[in-house]
Amino acid sequence: MSIFSERITLARRATGLYQKDAAAAIGLPLTTLQSNELGKVFPTAETVVKIAEYYHLSADYLLGLAESPEPLPKIRSLTCHELPEPLSELLSETELLMLKTYRESSEIERIELLMKACEIILAKVKPKPEDVLEANA
Repeated sequence: MSIFSERITLARRATGLYQKDAAAAIGLPLTTLQSNELGKVFPTAETVVKIAEYYHLSADYLLGLAESPEPLPKIRSLTCHELPEPLSELLSETELLMLKTYRESSEIERIELLMKACEIILAKVKPKPEDVLEANA
């Protein structure tokens, strides 16, 4: 039995739910939950997120990467006025909206938002071809 299977089984038993009830509440097929609890099948990322959110546990804890079962605290919404001065000058309206949206997002949506943020940051720091030519001249 894997750490993941042990921990999700303990979490389900702590709630007093039968597997079929837990699977329905989480939004998983019963066979998926059973296979995960028995350690026969390793879960998809989406399944880990669903289980972690349902039991209010961190995905890291369920996967054995952390000893504390507590999820990370939610990040509260920030306004432009709460950001440090240099940072607020660098962020566009879109980026500020991404920060605000992050708090209410699911874990999968957060990953997508972080990927978009990385693209924006890379676009800002990536030198333009004409700047490279100038520097080499």
